[in-house]
Amino acid sequence: MGFWSSLGSFFSTALSAIVALPIAEVLLVFQIVKSLLEKLGVIDKEVKEDELGDKTLQAEEAGIKRENFNTYDEYYKEIQNFKVDPDKSLKYSDSEKIVAATLTLAGLLEEKLGDVKTAFVAEVMPKFGANLSVERASSYLDSFKDDIASVTKYFKGELSDDLRFSVEKQVVDTEKKLTPEKSGSDILREIDNVKAAIQGIVK
Repeated sequence: MGFWSSLGSFFSTALSAIVALPIAEVLLVFQIVKSLLEKLGVIDKEVKEDELGDKTLQAEEAGIKRENFNTYDEYYKEIQNFKVDPDKSLKYSDSEKIVAATLTLAGLLEEKLGDVKTAFVAEVMPKFGANLSVERASSYLDSFKDDIASVTKYFKGELSDDLRFSVEKQVVDTEKKLTPEKSGSDILREIDNVKAAIQGIVK
């Protein structure tokens, strides 16, 4: 699709991760990214995935591309003001609109928080499933603000034993603050489930 190729050099690790996700998880990423941007005061609560995705796709068709703007902020404002053609809206599937909207907001978040933190949101957070929340995402981003990349590597099984144990302790502490009623063993079991989902391990 033209929209994906139009991102060109702006297609970062985080955005690549989003495109690779099942559509149900893309929708989860949209919701968490939207909530984080609301918390940062960057967007309002009226943003809807189908409307934003439709605007993004039709705007790209009209030559409004990320590469033509200095910042994602400028690009996003142009997208928000774009008037869609109802007939053209029918040519795009709901899935295409959801992915386009998610990439647009993720790019905006990336500009505020950086690629590494946005990649964590895109790659790790959807695997929390029913436990996914903006509070959980914010807690991890706050707890590991100096090294969120180590958490992503932890969940992906890419850390050495020494680093894994220290990161795991901090992950458990983060989860304990979110759910103080759970025991350490319950938390570790849930974390193992998230790791298995990310690593494609059948349990």
